[in-house]
Amino acid sequence: MLLAELQYLLSKKKPNEQYKAMVLQTIALGFYNNAQLMFKILEENQMTIPFFQTWLQFMPEFKKEFELRRVIFGLISILRCPPEAYPALV
Repeated sequence: MLLAELQYLLSKKKPNEQYKAMVLQTIALGFYNNAQLMFKILEENQMTIPFFQTWLQFMPEFKKEFELRRVIFGLISILRCPPEAYPALV
């Protein structure tokens, strides 16, 4: 379901900013819960690079404390992930 939302988000020319923020935050929480599985899902669907490009470009738009918290938890979880779990492109 979440992957379908990400594909929809990336396919739209000008998605709603709140929608974009929520999808990116949800995926960040997915990394927080299981970074290895999120990498595997993104990589299997060839969405790793498009996701990270979108996430990093949108980063300045996260202004609220709860948004920043979710993003930070996701990023920390990526850093804690064992190196062998990272896709080759990362």
